[in-house]
Amino acid sequence: GVLESESGCPRSFEWDYIKVWLMKVAKGKSPKAKRIKHLFAATIYCIWSERNARIFQGSLEFSGSLVRGILQM
Repeated sequence: GVLESESGCPRSFEWDYIKVWLMKVAKGKSPKAKRIKHLFAATIYCIWSERNARIFQGSLEFSGSLVRGILQM
């Protein structure tokens, strides 16, 4: 996955692990830390946007489309 290729984060996630991992690898102002922060923010935004579209518009987007949307941000 994108996060895995960026910094070695494993594919099987638990929220507590993600929080600890993110705080560790996104610390500072290095280009790598900035990319990870941006990717995480884009992921949260796309999930939130998809959630709202499903609730308020009844639309459904496939996971591949969500991933492409995240990577294009």
